[in-house]
Amino acid sequence: RDDLDAYYKLGNDIDMSGYSWQTIGSESNPFTGSLYGNGHIIFNWDFILNSNIQNKAWGLFHTISDAEIKDIGFEIGTIDGSGCTTHNNVQQLGILSSSAISSVIDSCYITVDNYISVPEISNPSYLIIFGLILLGSNSEISNCYMIWNDAFDYPYNGAYGFGLFGSLGGSATINNCYCDLVSFGYKYAQNYAGLAGISGASNAHVSNSITISDMYTSNNLPSDNQFTTGIIGGTRNSDNTNVWYNADMIGAPSGGTTTNRFGAPTPNYNQQSFYQNTLGWDFANTWYWDDAENL
Repeated sequence: RDDLDAYYKLGNDIDMSGYSWQTIGSESNPFTGSLYGNGHIIFNWDFILNSNIQNKAWGLFHTISDAEIKDIGFEIGTIDGSGCTTHNNVQQLGILSSSAISSVIDSCYITVDNYISVPEISNPSYLIIFGLILLGSNSEISNCYMIWNDAFDYPYNGAYGFGLFGSLGGSATINNCYCDLVSFGYKYAQNYAGLAGISGASNAHVSNSITISDMYTSNNLPSDNQFTTGIIGGTRNSDNTNVWYNADMIGAPSGGTTTNRFGAPTPNYNQQSFYQNTLGWDFANTWYWDDAENL
């Protein structure tokens, strides 16, 4: 915790049950070293968001800069937003880090089993951002994935960003990644996405990646609805190379640059050959295919 530029390697899985975590580093004193997970996971990790702290929760690190994080999984039990009772709530959570600056994240994943929604109050407005990295700037995510297993149906006004990068700032790269966000829906949606969420990035690059989410929005979207998408929300200048989405679930994504992104039906995504031949993923050294569970 006090040696932020060193190399670390996990020797075991870490059970976070009942443990109150204190994030490592700070914005002014970021982690600049390397963390090799060695295939281990951090599991049973719960996050409670409430109005008193403006609902910004820190993950493993506060900020990483010129850092390398590799081969570690985060299995989240519950993200609880039920304590958010004010009208203008901000829920922000980066599981690995709240901010990644000029860093490399490779062969990592996040799963979320349970989300407890904010309570229904009058005229709410929300900014809700979740991701492996809350804000990524000039950073790269490769060979990573995010699976959100709980339904998330939001009837409220607000801006929402979900993905490996919850929010993008500056240039960022997403390569050989996928997101599976189960049963997402919105009546009011702005900047919602699958691989990355709210984005002000001017030159984000996404390649050989896919959103296989069961996502939808209400058929009665308001006129000010913006950037509802299955890839990156709100990015007008994303540079896409061989990026795919589930046409059975999402339909043609809106927002961002529309070139080099393709839709295909569900059966394509249940075959190893699609990921190996179409996306060029390495199943000899990086990815594993289970015929029962797919990826």
